[in-house]
Amino acid sequence: MKVLVVDDSPDAAEPLVVFLGHEGHEVYLAHGPSEALRIAIAFQPDLALLDIGLPLVDGWHLGGMLRGLPGLAGLRMIAITGYGTADDHQRSRDACFEHHLVKPIDYEVLAAVLRRPAQE
Repeated sequence: MKVLVVDDSPDAAEPLVVFLGHEGHEVYLAHGPSEALRIAIAFQPDLALLDIGLPLVDGWHLGGMLRGLPGLAGLRMIAITGYGTADDHQRSRDACFEHHLVKPIDYEVLAAVLRRPAQE
């Protein structure tokens, strides 16, 4: 699967990229929204793992921007964030994220989520 990881923290992003690569996915990393949009246009990912607490544009808004790009209307999205309240989970559902995973990420949970088919 082609996966776009968007996280402004290298300490959080790098282990995630390594994990996804070991799982056999083709992974691209962006550290901010504008870089994510450029990569998504060229790369056409199947899945985006988005940090919600990004500077300038939060991950919920970025998800909508990504899905607005040509060919990405059905992009699967997973929130990867430090925000873990019930309201945060609801905002992710409202923004059409399939899952909301709170940092630090449990990689076994992430692997299980990635094995599930896309939600209809």
